[in-house]
Amino acid sequence: MGAPIADSSTYPAAILVSAIFWTAIGFIAAWRATRRPIAGWPDFWREYLMLWLATAIGAGLGIGIAAARIGGTLL
Repeated sequence: MGAPIADSSTYPAAILVSAIFWTAIGFIAAWRATRRPIAGWPDFWREYLMLWLATAIGAGLGIGIAAARIGGTLL
């Protein structure tokens, strides 16, 4: 949504899309953690951490590439 670099009118939509995205990540982590017959919170957090890291690395790379293409004003 470009909330940090857009005007404030896009913030509500960005927050809504972000909440939907992280809820989906939580559901995926729960599904992956409960594939085993006995699952606990450590299993969930392990799966969630892996998905969080993948998201953070992907977003970081995207911001880095955009900053390189657009210029230093992005950061």
